[in-house]
Amino acid sequence: MYDRFMTNARNVLENISHKARKEAAMIYQKVSADMKFVDREKEVEKFWKDNDIFQKSIDNRKKGETYTFYDGPPTANGKPHIGHVLTRVIKDMIPRYRTMKGYMVPRKAGWDTHGLPVELELEKELGLDGKEQIEEYGLEPFIKKCKESVWKYKGMWEDFSSTVGFWADMDNPYITYDDNFIESEWWALKQIWDKGLLYKGFKIVPYCPRCGTPLSSHEVAQGYKAVKERSAVVRFKCVGEDAYFLAWTTTPWTLPSNVALCVNPEETYVKVKAADGYTYYMAEALLDKVLGGLAVKAGQTVGGNVIEEGKEAGSGAGVDYEVLETYKGKDLEYKEYEPLYQCAADVAAKQHKKGHFVTCDDYVTMSDGTGIVHIAPAFGEDDAKVGRKYDLPFVQFVDGKGELTKETPYAGLFVKKADPEVLKDLDKEGKLFDAPKFEHDYPYCWRCDTPLIYYARESWFIKMSDPEVKANLIANNKTINWIPETIGTGRFGAWLENVQDWGISRNRYWGTPLNIWVCDDCGEMLSIGSKAELKEHSDNCPDDIELHRPYIDAVTAKCTQMNPAERYRSIGELRQALLANGGIFPYTHAGQASTGDLSGSSSNRSNAQTQNDPGTSANHMQFAPPGFRSKTPWKMAVALLTYIFLAWFCLSMKVNNTFGAALWVERVFALVMMLFIVASIFDYLHVRQLMPLCQHEKKSLRIFGVVVLDILVVFGLIVVMAIVQSFCPNS
Repeated sequence: MYDRFMTNARNVLENISHKARKEAAMIYQKVSADMKFVDREKEVEKFWKDNDIFQKSIDNRKKGETYTFYDGPPTANGKPHIGHVLTRVIKDMIPRYRTMKGYMVPRKAGWDTHGLPVELELEKELGLDGKEQIEEYGLEPFIKKCKESVWKYKGMWEDFSSTVGFWADMDNPYITYDDNFIESEWWALKQIWDKGLLYKGFKIVPYCPRCGTPLSSHEVAQGYKAVKERSAVVRFKCVGEDAYFLAWTTTPWTLPSNVALCVNPEETYVKVKAADGYTYYMAEALLDKVLGGLAVKAGQTVGGNVIEEGKEAGSGAGVDYEVLETYKGKDLEYKEYEPLYQCAADVAAKQHKKGHFVTCDDYVTMSDGTGIVHIAPAFGEDDAKVGRKYDLPFVQFVDGKGELTKETPYAGLFVKKADPEVLKDLDKEGKLFDAPKFEHDYPYCWRCDTPLIYYARESWFIKMSDPEVKANLIANNKTINWIPETIGTGRFGAWLENVQDWGISRNRYWGTPLNIWVCDDCGEMLSIGSKAELKEHSDNCPDDIELHRPYIDAVTAKCTQMNPAERYRSIGELRQALLANGGIFPYTHAGQASTGDLSGSSSNRSNAQTQNDPGTSANHMQFAPPGFRSKTPWKMAVALLTYIFLAWFCLSMKVNNTFGAALWVERVFALVMMLFIVASIFDYLHVRQLMPLCQHEKKSLRIFGVVVLDILVVFGLIVVMAIVQSFCPNS
């Protein structure tokens, strides 16, 4: 029986076609015991490529549900390394799993081609150092070099991705410098703008003075170093008494910008007579730590021995200091002191703001220092918060290069190099109590290794802290299957709970330009969502415009606000503008695009966001002087006086002919009055807004619309005059 079965099996196998046996042999090759795995991987890789297996995996599932994967793009001008293997493999696992589940999974590769890393790499290549030298080199050639340099390691990345078995459409990737991609960013930003979530403002940001750009919190986290630096315990002279506030700071370079001191309102503070002969205000909890040892100092001889540095001794209260009075921090609020630097006092006076007094906030701790901290609102988020609370002067004696400005005694010095000079001067003036070394973690730029400064910068922000946005973020996070789960509930969840507004502009060159145009005259802001929309709003946008600097800088957009009183300094200027534009008040042009980069670079040239005033946001004439612009009472007064004068004119002409002038003079005068009334009606009633033809892109149609509107209004006025005259007897 067994023999018969085996015979039949052999017969069946022999009947298999030669082609089938060959195909089976190709698929099911015998694995050699001494096979080299690298060679085997290359064979598989070649088989995938020769037979277009990736595309077939998509085509075979076209009827399935789509599961789209977009690759988080690597930077093409940087080499792949071993760390990228893990991310590539994980990225590949999920699309393959979905494919096996029957989904049609298109996988879009991408390249991150924008940002500061590209600029820095090119700076090294060209021998440039910083923004000033880039501008001397020329912005256009620099941008062209950036575009070329990003593909330096493209082939290496493609080979690496293929080697690890990463499937993605490398032939048709999305490229961040491509206009199509930039337009997609513009579209998204316009949606954000329309929702009122994109704004420009000042914010304390971690700032690299070497790169000339703010850094995100994630970037800052990459560059902390443990450093030992001199801090400063400074004497601030109280106004009206022989006593001093003893305040502490870890950044002596910020002291020229001091405008206030801050205490904790709930902590206990004391006024003490110290062994060094001074009377101080400071926190009770830190007395021994700060004043202990004052009675015995280094260099003094005790018991025949000279006290060495760090061996100072004292017995505390009664020897090093004597407590005179006790207060709550709140009791010291608004107590004044003399400015540490006159330059800060001068700026405060110019701003007509009160400064140099004690403030209160619970961020002040009793763990270090004196329990009193100095406040410079331009150089710290806590300081800025206190500054807003007390409406303190805004003093910023540091420029974009991280150097102190000419108003200070340290002009041109980098902030960290200014520290010893500040300490030296304060010591000479008897204002420095101590300068102890302080070990702490300080942020450095992860790109160029320059110390960062916390710096008030004008930037564009997405309002992530909006209650609705924040609630949606938190709700969506709860729908995500985090692995491990603690990331969603812990690190990332906590970040969302405390989310801050997202600063997106970078003040550099090679990046996506921000899609906001600002009128230099009236401040109107226009958000553009596409290249086609830009051409609609602009008279000088080339058809082949590239959405990068410096090309985008030259494109202007038409302002939709019409405000001759603001734009024209004289009747002559206005007349020339009218003659040049066919009698229509010409569109003015918005200022250059704000080119704040979304990807890591570019400059920012827009004004701060303003609310659109219904009195000036329309495309209409405005005859009120600048100081009265948009004021409804002014408009009503102009209209009322105009109509009273018209009525008087009509009656005087009909009833007793008081003018007594030639008929042609009277008619010219009447025509002028009618035109003035037309303008007044346009101004007060926004009539031009109601007629779209008056705002048409084509000048000829705009002229036609205004002419028609003028005729209709003048005809209406003639009818009114006729009705008025009909009730008046002839003279």
